[in-house]
Amino acid sequence: VSAETIQKTIKPWTARTSPLPTKKCSVVLGPDGQPVPSEVAPGSDSAQALTTLRLYFDSLNQGDYPTALAQFVKPLPLEVFSKGVQSSNDTDFVVQDVVRTPSKITVWLTFTSQQQAGSGPAARPQETCTDWSLDYVMRPHNGLWLIDATKGHGTASRPCAKPPA
Repeated sequence: VSAETIQKTIKPWTARTSPLPTKKCSVVLGPDGQPVPSEVAPGSDSAQALTTLRLYFDSLNQGDYPTALAQFVKPLPLEVFSKGVQSSNDTDFVVQDVVRTPSKITVWLTFTSQQQAGSGPAARPQETCTDWSLDYVMRPHNGLWLIDATKGHGTASRPCAKPPA
């Protein structure tokens, strides 16, 4: 198809388009898509950081490791990353706190992961269900708040309080 033919088709179409009105989102959603109280995560930067975490965990749970890796400031090699998370399924997210400084946002997140035996935490590799308490340190990168570091919050992990049914 020639450029001239495409122009004849596209030009009338683009002339008929109009932007959709946008509205301010009043609710901040956590990694599970559920609302987070505004006193825990105030401001649009916090909302964007939580959106990054939601995309990260959705991608992990769907096996879309390239998209999950794209949520990091400095991603690991794909093969290393995917090997470490390929059997995990993460659920039961609770945003415990969000702390904003001029250069970073730290999201304290608790959640549960289920994984195959042999893929559990380093100290308990045979564990198939783990409760996590982690701080996700987010930094601005190319206009987005991306994951710069992850560290344990208190006791970073423990066997599930309620084993899966």
